[in-house]
Amino acid sequence: MSITSNAVNSSGRPMNQSGTAKTGSRPATSLNNYAQSSHVRQLTEGQVIKGEITDLRNNEVTVTLEDNTYVTGHLDNGSQLSIGDTAAFKVTSLSNGQVQLEALPKSESVIENSTINKALEEAGLPKNEKNQAIVRELINQQMPISKQSITFILRQSYVNKDISIRTLVLMNKHQIPITPENAVQFEQYRNNEHRLVKEIASLADTLPQLLNDLATESDIYQAVEFGQKLLSVLTDTSPDYSAIREHSVLFSTPDDAGRLVDILETFSLSDQLKEQLLNGTAPLRDTASAILSGMDKAAILDANHMEEAALSADISAEAPAEPLDIPKVMDLFDEPFIESILKDYKNMQWTNGELAAYMSREDRNMFLKTLAPLPLNNVFREKIADGSISAREVIQILKNVIPLADTDSAAELFRSPGYHTILKESILSNWTLTPWTLAKEHSVDKMYQDLYQQTVQLNDLFQSAAGTMKESGSLSQLPANIKNNVDFMQLLNEMFTYVQLPVKLKDHTIHSDLYVYTRKKQLIQNPENISVLLHLDMDYLGPLDIHLALNGNLVAAKFYFTDDDARELTSNNIELLKTVLEEKGFLLNAELLQREKEIDIVKDFIEKDKPAASLKRYTFDIRA
Repeated sequence: MSITSNAVNSSGRPMNQSGTAKTGSRPATSLNNYAQSSHVRQLTEGQVIKGEITDLRNNEVTVTLEDNTYVTGHLDNGSQLSIGDTAAFKVTSLSNGQVQLEALPKSESVIENSTINKALEEAGLPKNEKNQAIVRELINQQMPISKQSITFILRQSYVNKDISIRTLVLMNKHQIPITPENAVQFEQYRNNEHRLVKEIASLADTLPQLLNDLATESDIYQAVEFGQKLLSVLTDTSPDYSAIREHSVLFSTPDDAGRLVDILETFSLSDQLKEQLLNGTAPLRDTASAILSGMDKAAILDANHMEEAALSADISAEAPAEPLDIPKVMDLFDEPFIESILKDYKNMQWTNGELAAYMSREDRNMFLKTLAPLPLNNVFREKIADGSISAREVIQILKNVIPLADTDSAAELFRSPGYHTILKESILSNWTLTPWTLAKEHSVDKMYQDLYQQTVQLNDLFQSAAGTMKESGSLSQLPANIKNNVDFMQLLNEMFTYVQLPVKLKDHTIHSDLYVYTRKKQLIQNPENISVLLHLDMDYLGPLDIHLALNGNLVAAKFYFTDDDARELTSNNIELLKTVLEEKGFLLNAELLQREKEIDIVKDFIEKDKPAASLKRYTFDIRA
């Protein structure tokens, strides 16, 4: 650059072609003593100057210093600068009649604050804390910071005072309707507090207690009426497509079948069951029932033998009593294959939701005493006694019978611990999935259909009862939270495939998420190439993420653990998974890895296909 183009007159102002001094269009921004400013005629190499950029073109920059003098020089690293910025420069060269400048780096916070303030200036809005927060979030989310976009978020923030600026911006970015309910759910999902299974478990725990309180403390007629309506809601579900799970007994060797027949013939064994045991078609329920009946008889025989031996023993009064060593009939059942049969039977009872899986014989007998005044047939009572009926069936039958009972009997039922247990299990059975039902087609759809329908009705029931029963009003938020969670999940499914899987195990429930990475359009085009993530939260093994990628019949699985014991347990059993998949025609390649971070549903899924966020430069040309 020619030194004459940078000529400075005695006043310190550059001269134009006519020889008059160029006057700055506006005073330079205050420099806050960043670097000691000098008159332009005293520029030296290595000197640092700071000022407002008033012109920037063709690698030439004009900087207005705080004393209103101008410096124009050559600049190579000016891509991050724009007219109106306040910046610092180092004079790197004054040789050959040229001024060479180097822009000194500015911190991201300085750049961001400068951009925020300029955006508000351009929009004609005050630079208050709220407006600055709006612009900052718009920048962070790579959204326009025009006057229209800023004022749009500002108006929404006045209407929705309880929704944070960040949530408002994010919801607008992803076109999620702005409602208080959606905002609460969005925050919960962002903070990993969205677990549907916790809300279900809370409602299942609270409803029986509510019913007990109403039947104990409130007007008994109102309590019974509420209890009847509650039963109507909980039994108003879509038809249950799943049959009770039954299967035959499996023996490791044919000798085990013969041995079991010999043992059971000691007590009582029908010819039909004997034939079924020997030919491998014996039903598990009938076999387990015969074993348990035989064990009961063996226990009685052992008790009688002990009593007889004690009476006939000739024990001296002076001699200490010696324990009686008498062979026990119960020892006949001390066989590994019998233990295996009874274990399979308990698993079947739990899978079918039968009372015997979670109520002891004593508890079932106590419940039968509570049911004594009710008009119930003997078959129903026998099924409760042996525990072979499910909680769902009990609730359905009681719904039809209670209107025929007197008020006191109905209230006594609603207060009974047995009924509370059955009511809770019925709710969990309706609104959760078991490992067995998960494998059935449409099971997730049916569960959500029942869940949504019943929570809407429960919410209406609580609202209608709030005026007369104080306790019900405070609980109405529980079904509303579940409904809002499901509604928001549906919104998410418009962007990507996602579903929560509330899973019920034997003694507790667990939360799990199923994410499909592949976008819906891509999935339709290529259903054999899919990538999913299954997230599990387990009480004893901790959080576990399983990433599965399917390409044809090849399954690539990555297991991410936080718990070393869980990792070792999976490693010891991974061959079982490979075998099962091979039987279904799939080949598994599994990796067991360390889990390093929590899933962020917003960053990892909602924004998966968006460019990575970084600090953006917005240019405001003061010449416009």
